[in-house]
Amino acid sequence: MIPVRELPMVFLIEKQNILVHARGRMTPFETDFWQRLRKELNGQGYELWLIGHHLAQQPMEVPLIKAPNGLDAFPRADINTGWSSWLPLTGTLNENELLECEGIWWGAPTTPAQKEGRRRALYYFKNFYTSVLKVIKPVLTVIWNGHHPQEIILDGLCRESGCQLVYIERGPFYGTIQVDKSGVLGGSTVATESSWKWQSAAEQSRWLATMDEIISRYATKRATWWEQPQTAGPDSVRKRFNIRPDTKVVLFAGQVDEDIQSILYSPLFPTNLSALKWLCESVKGDETVFILGKQHPKSSTPIASYQSILDGRGFWVDDVSLEDCLSVADRVVAVNSTVLQEALMVGKPTLSMGTSLLTGKHICYEVSSLFDVNVISDWLEAKGFPERYEKWRDFSAYLLAHSLFTMCTDAESLSQRGAKELAECLSSMATTGSQCSFENLAFDSALIYFMENICASGQIASIPSLATTGTSAASAYEVAHPGPLKTIIDALRFFRIR
Repeated sequence: MIPVRELPMVFLIEKQNILVHARGRMTPFETDFWQRLRKELNGQGYELWLIGHHLAQQPMEVPLIKAPNGLDAFPRADINTGWSSWLPLTGTLNENELLECEGIWWGAPTTPAQKEGRRRALYYFKNFYTSVLKVIKPVLTVIWNGHHPQEIILDGLCRESGCQLVYIERGPFYGTIQVDKSGVLGGSTVATESSWKWQSAAEQSRWLATMDEIISRYATKRATWWEQPQTAGPDSVRKRFNIRPDTKVVLFAGQVDEDIQSILYSPLFPTNLSALKWLCESVKGDETVFILGKQHPKSSTPIASYQSILDGRGFWVDDVSLEDCLSVADRVVAVNSTVLQEALMVGKPTLSMGTSLLTGKHICYEVSSLFDVNVISDWLEAKGFPERYEKWRDFSAYLLAHSLFTMCTDAESLSQRGAKELAECLSSMATTGSQCSFENLAFDSALIYFMENICASGQIASIPSLATTGTSAASAYEVAHPGPLKTIIDALRFFRIR
C-alpha cells in the first residue's frame, strides 16, 4: 500500500478535473481505454478521475474512487464504527421516488430492515458524492447510464452546483460508447429525432465509407459484446432442430429483464417472456415460421420458461453462437437489443418491439401497439426492406460521426473516433460550461464518509472507511487548497488515516 502522503507528484499538478462515474468491472479492455483517454485529456490540461464499482483488474494510473454498487451494497454499521446513528432520519432527497427506482432495478425489499437500509443508503451516497465533488471540483461530470438511484443523486448534486453533465452508455456496435447531453439509448437526443442531417456531402461520404468498412469487418470477425459459444455453422443448427428448407427461421434475441433497455424502453412488454408470447400469438397458424430463441448470457430467466411459451413452435437455446443464429435466421426480432443492429449488418429484416436508437426512422419494422398485426406480415414479407437497409446504413454512419466513440485500438485504424476525439469532445463541453460552485453543497448530517480507494501509479492505496462527527470535521472541507489532491491528502491527514 502506498501511503497517501507519498502519492506521485503527477497527481499534484494543477489541472481542471473531469469526473467519470463509470460502470463495468474495470477489465483490462476498459482500463486500457481509460488510460488512453486520460493521456489525451492530460495533453489538453485536464485530469481524468473515475468513480467505479470495482477496482482495476490490471495496473492503472487513472485516479479511481471505488463506490458500492446499489443501495443494498451500502456498508452496514457495526459496533466498532457506530457511525450509522449519525445518518439523518429525514433529509432533502425524494426518498419514495429513489426507493421505487431501486426496486425496479434490484427488486422490492423483502424485509423492513432491508427497506430501512436502502433508505439510509440514499444519504450515505449523498454524503459520499458531496465529498467527492467538494474535493475534486470537476468542470464536467460524465455519468454512465444515469438511471440508478445513486447516479440520480450525483446528477442532482451536479445540477445544483452548476457542473456540466453528459451521459454515456454502451453503443450499438461492439466496443463503442454513446455520448449524449440528454440521456442514453432510447432517451438520447439522436434517438428521439426521426431525421438526421449531414453537414455536407463530403462528411456523409467519408462516414459511409467507414460504416462500409465496419460491415465488411463484421462479415469476417463477428465481434459482439458478450462471450459466445463456439461457432458450428448454420447447417448444424438446421440439422439439430430438423428445420425444413421451406421454413422461415425467426431469431428472437432475448434480453436481460433487469437491463436499462428493458426497464425504461420497453413500453409494451414488461418482460421478454411477454414479448415472446405476443410474437407467438401473432404468427399462430403460420406453419412456415420456426422461432429460434437465443438466451442472453446474463439472463436470469430459465430457458424452460421460454420453451414452454414456444410450445412446439421452435426452440430456445443458450449453446448456439450468435453468429450461427444470425446465419440461419431469415428474420430477426427483439425488444430493442443491439442484436437488431448486428442483424442489419448481415442484411436481415428486423422487427423492434421497444424503443431504441432506430425508433421512428423507418429502419426496423416496429410494433407500435399490441393490436398491430399488419407489421408482422410486412416484416415477414420484407416489404420495402432495401430502402430500410439504406436508411440504416446512412443513420449508422451518422451515429459514428456525431454520437459514438470506440474503445478499441484496432477500430481506430478504421477511422472511427477514439480516445483522442472523445477527449476533444469532453474538453469542449467542459470549457463551454458555466462556473461551478461546490461550496454550497451541504452534508445531510455531521457524518463525513470519505473515499474508500484511490488507484495511483498502478497500485492500490486502500483507505479505511471512517466516520467522524462534529463541526471541526466538516470545516476541514471548507478550507481552500491549491489543488484537488492536496485537499484529499490534507483531509485524510486530518482524519489521521494511514
